[in-house]
Amino acid sequence: MRAPHLEEPQQQLEQAAGLGWLEAGITQTITSSSKRGPRLHPGMHGLDLRDWLLVDPETFAEHVGEKERALDSDLRRGKVLQASDPSTLGAQEEVRRLIFDHLLLRYPQYYQHLGAARMAISVDSFEREVDAARYTSPLEAAARLVQEDLVLMRRGGSEDRCARVVDVQDHDRDHDRDEYCIAAAAVAFSFSDLAKRVGQQHSMAALHAKVGNFERDLHRPVSRAMAKLQPSAPFWRSNWSFTFTGSMSPTPDRYLLNLEKRQRIFPEAAVTEWDGPDGAVRRIDTHGAGDVLFLKTEYQTLRRLPIHTDYVLFTVRTHLTPLHALRAQPRAAAVLAENVRGAGQLDFRFYKGLDDPRIVERVLGYLDACAAGRVQ
Repeated sequence: MRAPHLEEPQQQLEQAAGLGWLEAGITQTITSSSKRGPRLHPGMHGLDLRDWLLVDPETFAEHVGEKERALDSDLRRGKVLQASDPSTLGAQEEVRRLIFDHLLLRYPQYYQHLGAARMAISVDSFEREVDAARYTSPLEAAARLVQEDLVLMRRGGSEDRCARVVDVQDHDRDHDRDEYCIAAAAVAFSFSDLAKRVGQQHSMAALHAKVGNFERDLHRPVSRAMAKLQPSAPFWRSNWSFTFTGSMSPTPDRYLLNLEKRQRIFPEAAVTEWDGPDGAVRRIDTHGAGDVLFLKTEYQTLRRLPIHTDYVLFTVRTHLTPLHALRAQPRAAAVLAENVRGAGQLDFRFYKGLDDPRIVERVLGYLDACAAGRVQ
């Protein structure tokens, strides 16, 4: 299945992304069953490789520029890049080649081949030359070319020491072998604590330990999908959450509802009346949900490497859309409201930043008004 937004002309990509998935009912995180009640839904679709990586001229400079600043900063580099394990270099190089080849074929208007490991980028006013020989790892060279986060996962983890934290008595016999861990990654936008996640060789279950209901609803189907994944048949899925910042770069508002984590990441940020759960409610009541909240949607793909078949490349393209954009798409607002109501019945709501019932009430009120055409 191709996402509806990918049928649009390239210049409309960013506007349709996320909201287009909701409009079509594709981003359906929660499914209801009369026997079992609400459950998390993996929502995986077959991926047309033409749609593997997405280029949006309007946001390319912002996204790739933010990656460059992080990678070139001594303070931030280790937080967004973990690719020093020598045993992963062969797989990293395969990823680099796959991405180089894909970009040259899919987006010849933006990328120019300069040599075996050199490429020129020209997207709107953003112009760069990326020479893989200049960087310490092939994954870094690949990351500097695209807007996606890149996560290289290996079956069994480093030397088969992938930490397993789940009871597997009722799992498939091959469960041990098919557990995947992060082996190398370049992640600027989709999650934090990268060094810890790679260094401890966490399994998929451990990485999602804080995602409520993941173990019950998603661990087994996701593990089976990973085990069956073929190089010729990749998958994609979409995801959603809410945030109080429209910035792709790290800001204190990204952790508005978790002041403990914000203090750890931004120790100099003062806590004001606009921070924390009470501050978040105050922001919504003062300025309106549509103007202070953003919808964060992720376009995620899973692709097994053709040569290094023990590895799967997980890509995440992050889109941020002001919540007020839903005024023009009532169907998307209605689907999102349905998702929020379903999440509210599960521990999953904590992962979505919906653990405070006051925020949930205000978000649903705004979404319902958009769906009914009552917001101008």
